Amino acid sequence: MGANTASERKFKSNNNLVYSCKYHVVWCPKYRRKVLVNGVDTRLKAILSEVAAERHAEIIEMEVMPDHTCTCGAVQVCACVG
Repeated sequence: MGANTASERKFKSNNNLVYSCKYHVVWCPKYRRKVLVNGVDTRLKAILSEVAAERHAEIIEMEVMPDHTCTCGAVQVCACVG
């Protein structure tokens, strides 16, 4: 059928609820200067992965370009509400 079937949405569940809480975050340096190069991009990916692990979040997709980064992540619903 369509692309919106329940098996393709990948919901998560807790004791009393079913949820899917995802964020798309775009970070840009001031004036979109191309500073995310020469190892800075690798270190940024490592830092974001560490922070996501500490916060029990899942990074679905991450792309770092010289002038910006796009990150798509999923978090537990209690992290969003509280």
